[in-house]
Amino acid sequence: IKITDPLSIPEIYTPNDDGKNDVWLIKGLDAYPDNSVEIYNRWGNLVYKARPYKNDWDGTPNVKAMGSGKLPVGTYFYILNLGDAEGTVKKGFVKLVY
Repeated sequence: IKITDPLSIPEIYTPNDDGKNDVWLIKGLDAYPDNSVEIYNRWGNLVYKARPYKNDWDGTPNVKAMGSGKLPVGTYFYILNLGDAEGTVKKGFVKLVY
């Protein structure tokens, strides 16, 4: 028996407004309506959070301490709580490239 993860979490995206790959799109996330996500920069500062995450992060922070405008190119780290009965939490990184 092979069990596959129903989620496809990209490790890179390019929110450069060219109409391709402009948001961090987690395929299969619609199966987890009670999800939440937190995204941190390399210094451990929270730059983005959403509950639920609606596949709409475009590289802009939504935490006031981070200012406005697009975040710099780099690697960011996420904590994705699926909000399911098992309390599943996914952790990883995503590279932001323009």
